[in-house]
Amino acid sequence: MTQKHPADLSKVITPRLLHALYDLHFRWRKDQPLDAKVLLSTYLAGGNRSIDQLYDLCFESALRPISEIGLDDMPDLTQYLCPPMQYDFPIQSLGLLLLLDQAPRFLCQGRDARWTSSYFDVIALRTITKLLSLPWSLRPDNLERWTSLGYNIEHATLRRLVLCFSISHSENWADHMLQHGLIEQIRRGVEEYYQVSDSFRSLDRSDAGNPHLFPRLITAVGSGEAKIKTVADFYFYFFRVIRVHEPIIRVYGRFPYRNRAVGRDDTDMDREYMKATDGMFALDEKTAKYIRDDVEKGRWTPLQGRGEEKI
Repeated sequence: MTQKHPADLSKVITPRLLHALYDLHFRWRKDQPLDAKVLLSTYLAGGNRSIDQLYDLCFESALRPISEIGLDDMPDLTQYLCPPMQYDFPIQSLGLLLLLDQAPRFLCQGRDARWTSSYFDVIALRTITKLLSLPWSLRPDNLERWTSLGYNIEHATLRRLVLCFSISHSENWADHMLQHGLIEQIRRGVEEYYQVSDSFRSLDRSDAGNPHLFPRLITAVGSGEAKIKTVADFYFYFFRVIRVHEPIIRVYGRFPYRNRAVGRDDTDMDREYMKATDGMFALDEKTAKYIRDDVEKGRWTPLQGRGEEKI
């Protein structure tokens, strides 16, 4: 998978690209109030995504050259960001995580799906781990770093939340415990800012014991069952969606719905999970067979993208 002459990543991961990814994702001006319906559609219903723009922006110019390096040879990508003390660091950091964690989820479809879970997710987790190892005053999840850029609490909270996405995709329990603390900190800030308690707190204990809840919460958004009227409602619901990843990892040790995308076998428990959740989020069997064949033969089929035939 590794190139003989890999791309110079300093020419791939540029401030211009990171800012463009950031601006494409966060389409609301600093002085524009956030809209709960738009947030819900964007983050939990799969709407309002500029997929064509995202593809043109980063698939060939960034995702493909990064995919050609290989995990063993992948450098620390935070070295391509500006120094942490510079004002622009939080924006560049978030732009990098959007490239590694979010862009593949929308652009790597079909057989390319393996690249999301087995490759880009790994790099994204390394990246956020490195960013969170910085002193608190320099970390991009520090609220003051965003307010110092002119964002109010409402906007800054959204950016801090998106920073956590790559941790929720980990299958490591310790990562989820780290994220639990980060989300709780943001959650308390939302309660203080909006002067309202999260009504889902009463469900924390029961949610923690329900590994089948995650897909049901997503389905509830599409059906209208999730009653979300305010931005605070959206945040509290989204915190819940992130937290209910935890019982899946605690019970199964991994996300069963990811098995086909990474070419691994289902256990009896995995099959029970998939049956209980109607197979939500799983790849189709035909695509899974191609991925399994690649995994068993120790190869990576190069990213197909849109210019090549899809399965």
